[in-house]
Amino acid sequence: RNIIEILKILNYDMRLGETHLEFGQRIKSKFYDRNNNFSRVTEVYTIRKYSKTEASEEEINESKEYFKFLVKKARYKLGTLKYIRYKYILGKLYSINFTK
Repeated sequence: RNIIEILKILNYDMRLGETHLEFGQRIKSKFYDRNNNFSRVTEVYTIRKYSKTEASEEEINESKEYFKFLVKKARYKLGTLKYIRYKYILGKLYSINFTK
């Protein structure tokens, strides 16, 4: 959920009726590097959302790392002043809180 909020700030919203997997496929090229794979994070989220099994430690760590990657991207794309506004004044770029 935190990742979706950051993407909204960067003007990448889910379309009406779009699934998380479809959304991931549509924007994955915009937020990819060799260490951070949006498709993988989307896949893990979808499986965990509809499954009764808990996320593994590895899956949680992948999501945390992708979140950190996106925060860095947001800082770069928004610029320092907008980033400070979103993070500290509006509280939109809040700390990650992934749980098992």
